[in-house]
Amino acid sequence: MNNSVKKIAKKRMHTLLELAREDEKHAKRYIELAEKIGMKARESMPKELKLTYCKTCKTPYSSKTVRIRINNKKLTYHCLLCDTTKRIPLTPKKE
Repeated sequence: MNNSVKKIAKKRMHTLLELAREDEKHAKRYIELAEKIGMKARESMPKELKLTYCKTCKTPYSSKTVRIRINNKKLTYHCLLCDTTKRIPLTPKKE
């Protein structure tokens, strides 16, 4: 795919995830659509967007749906709806 299609897809993913944060009723559908757009355009979702929702239950993170902790140089997201845990290292990768 050419670069213009990838740019449009990335822009649309950003828009859908913004809508998911605002509208709880349709949030799961918006996240599913954003993932499908990325797959269709062969464009991976940016890391800052991946960290805004639970990959398992497709629920956007908010103070009601997630517990965030910092333990042993790792950032831990614990989804309160599906009990999935996501750990992200805080130390930069060595190259």
